[in-house]
Amino acid sequence: ILEMDLMNDQIEYLDESSFAGCTRLQRLFIYGNFIERIPAGVFRNNPNLEVLNLGNNQLRRQDLPPSLFAGTALRTLDLSNNPLRDFDPNWLAPLTATLRELNIFANGFESLPLDAFVSVPNLHTLSMGDNPLSDLPTGIFNPLTSLEVFTLGNCRLRTLNPEWFISLRNLTHFHVPGNQLIDLSVGIF
Repeated sequence: ILEMDLMNDQIEYLDESSFAGCTRLQRLFIYGNFIERIPAGVFRNNPNLEVLNLGNNQLRRQDLPPSLFAGTALRTLDLSNNPLRDFDPNWLAPLTATLRELNIFANGFESLPLDAFVSVPNLHTLSMGDNPLSDLPTGIFNPLTSLEVFTLGNCRLRTLNPEWFISLRNLTHFHVPGNQLIDLSVGIF
């Protein structure tokens, strides 16, 4: 099996051996289920896994072990629409060489740690809109020198910090609609 679509079913949990026999699996879509917990070793036998969509489930921070994605070749990771509330940079640490697209849209993040993206310098697309973010740490995006597409819409941002854009030299698309922006500082981009 190269691709598996389990979207919009009624799945509540994954077992550690759920995908153990799918060593050639490249794309896995488990969007729109009721998954609350994922065991640490569930993807350990999926070294070819490049696309994983876990969006629209019931995952919280404590339900995603730091080593969950170790041993995969993830290029695209979708964690959107989960009640994560807190972001753990360790989730991305095993994906340093491979991750290109990250979707953390609508996860209830009120803040993100300064080191959130330090492990994924090759990220090209980052979608993090629809989170109640009113501010972000200066330098949070510095590691993202390859970022091309950045979505930060429908948050609670009142200003855009010029420091966020210093390292984003490859940025071609920047989307920030639906915020509470008051003005754009001279020379911000």
